[in-house]
Amino acid sequence: RTPWRYQSKRKGLTRTSTQKKLLAEKRRERREQYIDVIDRVQANLNEEAVKLHVQFSGRSIQWYKTDILQQSHKAGKKHKVNRWNAFLHAEVKRINDSCPEGTNRFRACDLMPELSAKWQAMSAEEREEATKDLIGELEDLREMKARAPQNVGLSTFYDIHATMASIEREVNALHERIGVEVLFFAVRPEYDHFNKPHVFHTSERIPEFFSLSLKVPVGEVAQRLEAYCCSGVTGKALNSSQQVLQQLQKRAGEVILQKLREAANFTVPKMFYSNFDDHITAKYAVIIEGWPLAKFVPPGQIRSHIELEQLVRAWETNIARFHKLNREEFAAW
Repeated sequence: RTPWRYQSKRKGLTRTSTQKKLLAEKRRERREQYIDVIDRVQANLNEEAVKLHVQFSGRSIQWYKTDILQQSHKAGKKHKVNRWNAFLHAEVKRINDSCPEGTNRFRACDLMPELSAKWQAMSAEEREEATKDLIGELEDLREMKARAPQNVGLSTFYDIHATMASIEREVNALHERIGVEVLFFAVRPEYDHFNKPHVFHTSERIPEFFSLSLKVPVGEVAQRLEAYCCSGVTGKALNSSQQVLQQLQKRAGEVILQKLREAANFTVPKMFYSNFDDHITAKYAVIIEGWPLAKFVPPGQIRSHIELEQLVRAWETNIARFHKLNREEFAAW
C-alpha cells in the first residue's frame, strides 16, 4: 500500500453546467416553497391570535401570539405520584397551617430530615393507611397546575433574566481569558413587559468612557434606548415626513380593521370603503357611527397628518365606532 503522503488526491465528482443549473433550480424551488409555508404558518398564527383577541379581548393581538408560541421548558415525562410524595406534601401543609399568621412558611427541603425519619419509623401498613386518600389529591393538584393558564409576562421576564445571566457568564469568562471589554444593553420592546433596562459591562472603564467622552451616564443611555424602542418609531421616521405619514396611514388602517373584526365577531379579511354598504353592512350587519372626517375614504388616500391623527384618536377613543345591527335594525336597514 502506498503511504498517504505519496497518494494522489481523490478527484471529486465534476458536474456539468447543466447539472449545476438543475441543482441551483432545485435549491431555489425548495427555498421558495419553504418561504411560502412559513408565510402560511405566520398568517394562520396571526389569524388565530385575532380570533382570541376578538373572543376574549382585554389583551393585545401580540400578547395572544406570544402566548401561543410560549413553550414549556419542563421535561415531558413526570414521575408517578408515590406514597412518600403524598405523605411529604400533606405533612408540610399540616405544619404550615399550624404556624401563626405572618410567620415564614416551611418548604419541603426544610422539613426533610424530620419527616424522613418519621416515614422510616412507620410500618408498611401505617404508611398505606396514612396516604390512602392523599395520592388522589396530589394527582389532582398536579393536573390542575399543568392546566393552569400561563402568565406570559412573567414567563417572558424569567426567560430574559435566565438568558442574560447565561450570556454574562460567558462574556465574563471571555474577559478573564483575553481582557476584551464588552458592553451590551437589553431593553424591553413594549411597556407591558416587566424587565427594566439592563446594562452589562465587563469593567468600570466602560462607564468612565461614557461619562468622560459622551458626558452622559451609561444607565441614561439605556433608558433613552428603551424609550425609543417602546415608542414604535423605526428607522428615519423621526426625520421623514413621508414615513411618518405612511405610519399614520398604516396605524389607522390596522385600528379600523381590528375594530371591524371585534364588532362583526368575525375575521373580516378586508375593510371596504367604496361600496361599504354592499361589502360590509350587507354581509356582516355592521355600520359606522361617528366618522370624524368630511370624506369617507381609506386612510391611504388621506395626505394630512392632522386628519390622520384625528382619525386614529377617534377610533381609539370610540368616538368613531362600528355598530352591530340586531335583527330589527338590519331588517329596517
